[in-house]
Amino acid sequence: MTITYSLDVANTRFCGFTKLLGRWKGSIYKILWKEFLVFIIGYVLLSITYRILLNDGQKRSFEHVVIYFETFIDLIPLSFVLGFYVSLVIGRWWNQFDAIPWPDRLCYMIAAYVHGADERSRMIRRTLGRYLILMQALTCQSVSTSVKKRFPSTQHLVASGIMTKEERTVYENLDAPYGKWWLPAVWFSALVMRAKKEGRIKDSILEDGLFREFCLFRSACGTMFNYDWISVPLVYTQVVTLATYTYSVALMVGRQYLDPEQGYTNHQVDLYVPVFTLLQFFFYVGWLKVAEQIVNPYGEDDDDFELNWCLDRNCQIVYLIVDHFHTKHPKLRKDIFWDEMLPQLPQTKITAKNVVNPQLGSAFNLEVDPADAEFLPMETLLEEDNEANVYSSDSMKHANGVRYRPSFLMNILNSNFGQSIRKRSMQKTDSFKDHGHVNPAYAVNMERFAPPRGSTPTMSRKSSLAKKSPTHSRASSISFHPSSISRHRHKSYDLQQAETAHANGPITECEGTGIVSAMAAAMAPVVANFEEKEAPNPMEVDTGYQKTESYMPPIPEEPSRPISMVNTEPQCQDLKTKQMDDVQNLVAEASKVLEELNRVVTSQGHRKDCALKGYESCCSLEISEASSEEDDNDSNPTSMDVYDNIDKSSAVIEMGKMHEEEDFTSHNSRA
Repeated sequence: MTITYSLDVANTRFCGFTKLLGRWKGSIYKILWKEFLVFIIGYVLLSITYRILLNDGQKRSFEHVVIYFETFIDLIPLSFVLGFYVSLVIGRWWNQFDAIPWPDRLCYMIAAYVHGADERSRMIRRTLGRYLILMQALTCQSVSTSVKKRFPSTQHLVASGIMTKEERTVYENLDAPYGKWWLPAVWFSALVMRAKKEGRIKDSILEDGLFREFCLFRSACGTMFNYDWISVPLVYTQVVTLATYTYSVALMVGRQYLDPEQGYTNHQVDLYVPVFTLLQFFFYVGWLKVAEQIVNPYGEDDDDFELNWCLDRNCQIVYLIVDHFHTKHPKLRKDIFWDEMLPQLPQTKITAKNVVNPQLGSAFNLEVDPADAEFLPMETLLEEDNEANVYSSDSMKHANGVRYRPSFLMNILNSNFGQSIRKRSMQKTDSFKDHGHVNPAYAVNMERFAPPRGSTPTMSRKSSLAKKSPTHSRASSISFHPSSISRHRHKSYDLQQAETAHANGPITECEGTGIVSAMAAAMAPVVANFEEKEAPNPMEVDTGYQKTESYMPPIPEEPSRPISMVNTEPQCQDLKTKQMDDVQNLVAEASKVLEELNRVVTSQGHRKDCALKGYESCCSLEISEASSEEDDNDSNPTSMDVYDNIDKSSAVIEMGKMHEEEDFTSHNSRA
């Protein structure tokens, strides 16, 4: 049984532990009095022999032996050896208590998961609980002497009601030389699976949870077997035992009182009762007896675990949970705190005097001087994100050196896509000024006088490229691919080269001149006249080749050309496919522009909302920065102008699609 004294030491008071010294059951006196009595008898016999029975010469010899023992007695590291051993045994002792299986949690799950109010459902629940008790009884019967004395055979288990006769027959007929305590676990698993097949366990998840908890119960039983099987190494126990008893014998001889007249060191006093020697023996040997008592707590010592009581308790709890209180609970009532927001439990006269220490933090009531509680001014730091919306270039600073966040429209206009739109608008403007209309044949004939591809572009192209803003954002370069305009230019050049290759011979009219016109219209400027200065020559900007000195008058479009014997049908199909790709690419880029503008409108509405509410938004700009931005960008178009131009661009794209459908229809009819 376990000796408890928790109530006696619940409160600290004067000589609190001294009241425990008078107890006999479970005390050190009960387990040490025999060894202590033997030590006293041995010490007294040596003392009497030295004082009475020995002559002077024999006394001198005995005194030399005592001094020798006293000199080398402290060489035995008894405190070190005993300290480690006892700490190991105490840790093992508490782990052995944790290994005792308790079926409470598993019984709750059985009562909740195994449904049914009929007799068979009740029988299944009770049998599952009984298998738990049976497995624990078989485990304790194998490792505990007290339980073995209570249930010495399986017949006693049948008589106690833990096992049935049929189960005993199966258990005894099983030939298992490595133990059969695990057999009830197999029966439990089979019964759970049967209940699942019969629909008494509604879900496989519930079955899985039941098995998981049962595996923990079975593991606890296995741990009890492991602690009983693997003890503390015998060599360690032998070393500690030999060290303790050898030290006790040396202590019995080396601490004898000698004749003070001989003048030995530390022997100026002669006493008959060696008080400190007895205490030293009491402490060291008592330490060893503590380890001896708790090294196996499954025995019958005073402080061993009461496994018989555990079996009785678990048997009652199992049947109460799985059967008598299954799906039963008291009637629901409104509690006394039903209408109270902050309920408070009552206090008695004794507990009301206790000091309340609420969990508010140690610095909750700390007084801070208001003069020291003012915030110091801090620098305004701009965070830099992955979209590269914060610019550190000198060209994007105000006159006072403060950086600002450029508008989204400026990011678009400073990108490659915006630069290409400017170039196209300049080309369209000059074409209308010089000729009054756009003639694709004029561009084809002008291309003939241009140098071949790969030649060095003129300084005008270099200067136009140099005019790009060095601060265009990485986000804009990602949204509008910089090589998209180059692909349009290369595809137009392939079309012109194909027509030039057959200039000396008759070339059939490629159904798709409408697509060429639609593409030229789609490539028309979305935003016109961004800058007040005169636009450069279209041939210089669009193609990048050297400007030719000769002037070719505009050639009117011909409805058709003589059909050549050359295989032109595949060529026409290739040209038509390239033209369709050009239009689709331009439509995709325009769609991206519309999506980005929609985000800009959303952010502007957010900034207005923040301004109305009176707080500063993370995406808003300072008023001074906005005014400075307007001064620096007077020549840039406004958002309304860009919206108008985008509408025009959408109309042009729709016109291109209509021309494309007409060209497909005409091509199919001619075919």
